[in-house]
Amino acid sequence: MSTGRERAWGRSTRRHAIANLKRALNWAVDARMIAANPIARMKRPKTVARERIMTPEERDRLLSSYPEGDPFRHLLVALQESGCRPGEAMKVTAADVDLEEGVWRMRGKDYAATGKMRTIYLTPTLLELTKRLMREHKRGPLFRNADGNPWTRHAVANRLRRKKRRNKDPLGADIVAYTYRATWATEALTNKVPVATVAELMGHADTTMVSRHYAKLAEKKDYLREATVRAVTGSPANASSRPPADAAASGPRRPA
Repeated sequence: MSTGRERAWGRSTRRHAIANLKRALNWAVDARMIAANPIARMKRPKTVARERIMTPEERDRLLSSYPEGDPFRHLLVALQESGCRPGEAMKVTAADVDLEEGVWRMRGKDYAATGKMRTIYLTPTLLELTKRLMREHKRGPLFRNADGNPWTRHAVANRLRRKKRRNKDPLGADIVAYTYRATWATEALTNKVPVATVAELMGHADTTMVSRHYAKLAEKKDYLREATVRAVTGSPANASSRPPADAAASGPRRPA
């Protein structure tokens, strides 16, 4: 029965809803409860990549909304410092931490197929936070809310949604937890970390996902402008000393 609320669903929500309904009906067909899946040919909406990264000012402003020691601030710091998937930060436990190497090591999303463990390297800031949380939570997830419960995808989304709705200094409507991951990847590439290294740090098998979904360099206009000058002159520092193309063309000419 339609409630009207589904009209406000986004593309991804509708896509997942149709997929789940198809799966249930296919199960009913296999169990011979119904003759055929009535929505077998229903098309799902295509997913649309979120073309968004956060500016340093936005990140600082969001962090400043939560005081030191706030559980949600802990999670935001983890996302900002590591570029990991939000779900990875939510499920990491003390048993997944190797303090000697300074990493989180856990079964990744492709572990069943590849047997490869997911390794997340920790910055000094995140390493210190991890040590502190390990003292508080010796078992179970390290990142928890004020009630001591592990963060969930819905809880994080609701927290960000409330921030977006505030009249005073609201959060951008298109910022979600995954925005931190896209921002991390773009900043890494801007800081000249090789794309293969970025892909490895993000837990991807190759560079395809980084290039297609996470490298939001189109939003880094100053970086692209500098790269354009560097491509022509060899160094941005030479840009001011190199004569404009039209000036060079109008200078003295050699006899033909």
